[in-house]
Amino acid sequence: MLCLDRLVNGDLMTARQLLELMLASRHLTTPAAIPEYAPFAYSLASVLQDLVKAKQLSASSSFWQVAVGKVLLELVDSDSQVHIEVLRLLLSVAKEVGPDSLAAALGHMLTATAASRARASSQKKKFASITAQYGAAGSAGPDHHGVPGYISLGGAASEWSDGFRTVRSLKYGGSSDGFSELYCKVVVVGGLSDKREKWPEVLVKYMHDVEERRQQDEAARRAEREAAWEAERQAAGEL
Repeated sequence: MLCLDRLVNGDLMTARQLLELMLASRHLTTPAAIPEYAPFAYSLASVLQDLVKAKQLSASSSFWQVAVGKVLLELVDSDSQVHIEVLRLLLSVAKEVGPDSLAAALGHMLTATAASRARASSQKKKFASITAQYGAAGSAGPDHHGVPGYISLGGAASEWSDGFRTVRSLKYGGSSDGFSELYCKVVVVGGLSDKREKWPEVLVKYMHDVEERRQQDEAARRAEREAAWEAERQAAGEL
């Protein structure tokens, strides 16, 4: 897309004009159209990260307000990989964005993606149940890639996600940071850890759920280790 080409060449003025034309069309306000923008949104967030690293873009600039505040935050629900890439972008500027603006952006993203994340969670649980049934039967499970993310409720299936994950793996060396890890990092790096009074309710609930899941996972791993040790002791006693 011409906008991305202008960005790569450092022409932020023309890129901003093109983004404003996109916004003026009001196509982004149509929920069913949002998934169509997933490749563009993913690429835009990635290019902006490169500009931030090169110190050619600041979160306080007027271009940022258009590209991120009006475009990317509107498209964050287009695909789970776009959501992750926008979180990475926020992480890259977390120290320079004010706590109020940062907390508001995180709250907006969680609200915008709530329905899609809930649907994906339900799908993952169903898939895990099916996989467990096949495992219990001692047979191979269905040929399935799992449910690694989600696509916006406006779309039927994510035809882009596999490509996004491949690009992300090449760019970040196989980093597997997901939503919860990135939200936690943005909160810490952005100095929001000790400013909980600024957290919107949706962020409070999300971070509480993340901590609860972490504790549950830790308890489950501890129980597995203890069970393994007990089995080893019993086996040693039988010898």
